[in-house]
Amino acid sequence: MSDANLLLELAKADYLILRLKKQLNELPQRARLLELRTKKAEVEAKAAQVAQMRREREETIKALNDEEESLYERIAKARERTNKTTNYKEVVSLSKEIDNHTKRLEKVEYDSLKQMERLDRIALVEEQVILENAEGQVIFEGGMSGGGHINPQKATIWTDSEYGELSVHSWEISDFETGAVLYTGKDSVIDGVFTEMYERGENGQYMLRFFASDITGRNYSIGNSFIIYNGS
Repeated sequence: MSDANLLLELAKADYLILRLKKQLNELPQRARLLELRTKKAEVEAKAAQVAQMRREREETIKALNDEEESLYERIAKARERTNKTTNYKEVVSLSKEIDNHTKRLEKVEYDSLKQMERLDRIALVEEQVILENAEGQVIFEGGMSGGGHINPQKATIWTDSEYGELSVHSWEISDFETGAVLYTGKDSVIDGVFTEMYERGENGQYMLRFFASDITGRNYSIGNSFIIYNGS
C-alpha cells in the first residue's frame, strides 16, 4: 500500500473514531451518567463542608463543656475555702471570685446552648445531603408563603432517583427548635393535621419530614419547615 493510500485509510479511521465518540456522547444513558457523576461530586463536596462544620461545632461544644466543668470546680473550692476562713478580707475576695466564676459560667452555658442549636441545624442539612443521587421536595398547599410556609392546609412529596420514584412509608412533624416529635403518620399526603394545629393555637415553627426508600433499600429523609400562626 502506498503512503498516500495509507494516509487516506488513517484519515478514514480517525473520522470513524470521532463519529463513534460523538454518537456515544449523545446517548441519553451517557448524559444521565455524566449528570449523576456531576451531582455525586457536588454532594460529596457539600457533605465534606457540612462534616467540617459539624467537627468545628463539636470541638467548640467540648471546649465549652470542659470550661463549664472547671468553673463548677473552682466555685465549689472557693465556697469550701469561704466556709473554713474567718478572715474578712479573704471572705470578700472569695465572694468576688465566686461571683466572677458564676457570671462566666452563665455565659458559657448560654454559648453552649447556642452551639447545640447550631449543631441541630447542621443535622437538618446533613439529612438533605444524604439524598445523594435522589431528589425530593415537600410541597405545601394553601396558607401563605411569605417568609416561609405559613398555615399550610395540605402537604405532599415529590421524589425521583436513579431508580425511579422513592417509596414513601411514613412522615413526622417535629418542633423545629427542640426536635421533639409531635405527630406521625404513614401516608404520602398530609391534610387535616395542619388545621388541627391551627385551631389549637399551636403557634410556632415546625419541621415536616417524609421517610422513603428506593428499590435498593437505601433510606432517605426529605423535609421542609412550616409555621403555624393563629393570631386570634
